[in-house]
Formats: sequence, C-alpha cells, structure tokens
Amino acid sequence: MNAQQTASRNALIVGPSGAGKRVLARHTAIHNAKDPYLSQFYWWLRNKRNKPHKVAIVATARKLLVALFNMLRKNEPYDPPEVSA
Repeated sequence: MNAQQTASRNALIVGPSGAGKRVLARHTAIHNAKDPYLSQFYWWLRNKRNKPHKVAIVATARKLLVALFNMLRKNEPYDPPEVSA
C-alpha cells in the first residue's frame, strides 16, 4: 500500500471533522498507559461510579490532559499523587 492509498483510507476513517483522530488518541493513550494512578481512576469510575466505558475513557483522558498542561505550564515532571514516595 503506498502513501496515497494510506492517506485516503485514513481520511475515510477520520472524517471531515477530525473527531476520529481525537477518539483514537484517547483510546490509545488510556489503553497503552501503564500508569497506576490513571488506571485506578478509570476503574474507580467504571466500578464505583457505574460510568460507561466511553465516559470513563473521556474523563481519564481529560485528567491526563490537565496534568500535561500543568506540567508544561509549571515546567515540572509528572508526579501523580499516591504513586511516588
């Protein structure tokens, strides 16, 4: 498959608004993360708060995005609570 075929295939999947990219990024970030803090938060939403999968994914992705924003703004390393000693 050449680059043009790949680009056209991805364009069909993503759509004109780019919403597919955002969904793909959320799922990739959450499912590939080995962060116990985010994992605990996701499962707390799913089990204790009875949130659907998509709601828990979006909330966890937002928590990660806010953490990244503050890391960049304050120039600090990632240090989630209750994880590091």
